[in-house]
Amino acid sequence: MHICKNAYPFLFRLAFVLIIMNIILFFTLYQLKADMFIPLASILIFVITALFFRIPSRKSVKNKNHVIAPADGTIIAIEEIFEDEYLKTVCKKISIFMSVFNVHQNIIPVNGKILYCKHHPGKYLVAWHPKSSLKNEYTSIVIETSDGLKLMIRQIAGFVARRIICNVKENDYVEQGNELGFILFGSRVDIYLPANTVLKVKTGDKVKAKINQIAGIANTDVNKECKWYQVCSMKVFYEQGKLDGKWIELYCKGAWLNCIRYQMEENGESHPDNMMPDGSIDEMLK
Repeated sequence: MHICKNAYPFLFRLAFVLIIMNIILFFTLYQLKADMFIPLASILIFVITALFFRIPSRKSVKNKNHVIAPADGTIIAIEEIFEDEYLKTVCKKISIFMSVFNVHQNIIPVNGKILYCKHHPGKYLVAWHPKSSLKNEYTSIVIETSDGLKLMIRQIAGFVARRIICNVKENDYVEQGNELGFILFGSRVDIYLPANTVLKVKTGDKVKAKINQIAGIANTDVNKECKWYQVCSMKVFYEQGKLDGKWIELYCKGAWLNCIRYQMEENGESHPDNMMPDGSIDEMLK
């Protein structure tokens, strides 16, 4: 375990204040029994505060077909919502509440490139408040995977948490499991995933960053194909020259977990032949 390097300036200032306070109180209360209690209390305050910035020694469970938890905490909400800041589409949003007892480091959930990173000033409502993701101070980060899937991580300040640290910038190439940033004294992290993402968590679950899988995605592997491909209408339309090959490359070859058709087949749900892998309907396909 070690302490987040971004916490050093804060801890140095805290130590300085506590030392000055102890010097002043030593000369004003030196004849009282309380003068021994004050240094011990100061040490305890410093140690407890330092623990808020701890980063445990934890090996990341890396898997290119998984979205791993970006923060320690409890899943307090899972909902479908239109993300209108950057993605401009309906997403599955997972909200992770970080209490003061959780590790406050945030990590990169997938390999990819940072397309967007912006800090927004705001209020400091309690993190579980429904409006906190819109009204509180927050930082939004969008990552694009090598297959073109985009997801957003939103670091949200809370009633106690008053500072968000983000250690990435636009155009950075990032690796799953590496540090994204820190939210001082906890708060909340929201992650916006494509609407067709297969989730692996439910409300009330407790997750740990770097370790727990929260969703399944798939990266394209041209050497593998969906088990339903041979009987899929997408194959027929492609062979007839009616379907652009990009659909086969993005979904049918190795990335079928992202395909709505695949998910419905697995669940035994019927769907029209002209429904595209992203769930849209192409009336031109007959």
